[in-house]
Amino acid sequence: MDFLFYWVYSLWGIVASPDLVLFITINAGVKHEGLACTACKQTPILGTCWSCLDCEDHEVNLCTSCYMADEHDIQHVFQRKDSPRVPG
Repeated sequence: MDFLFYWVYSLWGIVASPDLVLFITINAGVKHEGLACTACKQTPILGTCWSCLDCEDHEVNLCTSCYMADEHDIQHVFQRKDSPRVPG
């Protein structure tokens, strides 16, 4: 699994207690053809697709940016899709 680590420092250049931020970049090249992000309208969804399992017909799909920004009801359960849909 590929990870990208970097340190976040204060705007004043003082290294008080930096926070460790972790980004998972493993699915950067995945395209979910035929799926659009319900929140930002990105189409196709690039990277991981998050599908709401609580909404009727599972019609709510989010890109990772919108999922992480809580652009849908945070009480709902989501399915993480790391690979595109396979026809058939």
